[in-house]
Amino acid sequence: MEGVLGAARAGNYIALKALLADGASCSECDERGRSALHHAVMNNDAHIVAALLAHDANVEGPADFSGATPLHLAASRNPPASEEVIRTLLVSSADPRSVDQNRWTPLHYAALYGHACVLPQLLATVDGTDTILATDHFDNNPLHHAALRGHVPFVSRLLQEVSTPQVLEIALLATNSRHKTAADLSFENGHKRLHRLLEAFRLHGRHHTLETAPTRSWTTDKQEVEELRNQLGIGAGRSQSAPAARRHSAPATTKATAVALNGITIPSGPTHRRPSLQQLAARNIVSFDAPDGGLKVHRPAGHWRGWDLEL
Repeated sequence: MEGVLGAARAGNYIALKALLADGASCSECDERGRSALHHAVMNNDAHIVAALLAHDANVEGPADFSGATPLHLAASRNPPASEEVIRTLLVSSADPRSVDQNRWTPLHYAALYGHACVLPQLLATVDGTDTILATDHFDNNPLHHAALRGHVPFVSRLLQEVSTPQVLEIALLATNSRHKTAADLSFENGHKRLHRLLEAFRLHGRHHTLETAPTRSWTTDKQEVEELRNQLGIGAGRSQSAPAARRHSAPATTKATAVALNGITIPSGPTHRRPSLQQLAARNIVSFDAPDGGLKVHRPAGHWRGWDLEL
């Protein structure tokens, strides 16, 4: 294939530059409606992308046979296009809100494939952040797509990158044409870890405060703390307590007695099982109001197994 389209398709930067210098057009498309810019993005060639845009290649169209713009392809290729390619498209006014024939935005495609690395670029503007609310022809927003496929790293980063709490709350509560939220889809498809993460954010957010008067306290092993903290995207754990046994029995000699086992102080009382952090999160009792950006896991004192854990 000759011309700018052929050079871009072949990744021939030297030939492309010569053609552009001679005034060749960037508007030619192939049999699938894809332009030279589409092919440069599919090849993840930042130099050709920049050269085409410098010679007024249309960053938004014409869209290809499926209605996809170059930014759609950047988010959907596997692996996704480089940060440089995506940033060049966005700086050249690529619209993160553009939709294809299925009403999918680039963020829908990133969610489908779990491409968390593209989120900082796609969500960098107000328009980009709002695409978390965009719905396809089945009323699924990008969170629905990621939840359906169990992409925990993608969802964790998405929840961190969206800086507007109101937008995030709407996205978490939104239902598709089957009246399912993203959390519902993760639960239905057996993605338990992702379901816990979505429910924790939906119910408690990042700065939610619960008034509690705990009646029992637990500490936990460092590995488990690290896992949950990293899952929720808030850094490394700070717990220095020793690993805990799964079951402890307190002596019944006196109600005032407190027994220390493996670094854990257990009030006197009946035999009880220490819950895992994953169980705590599954019961929707994780909040993010602990000092220094930590997290707090707790239930009100009125609960028959009331306790409070701060990490």
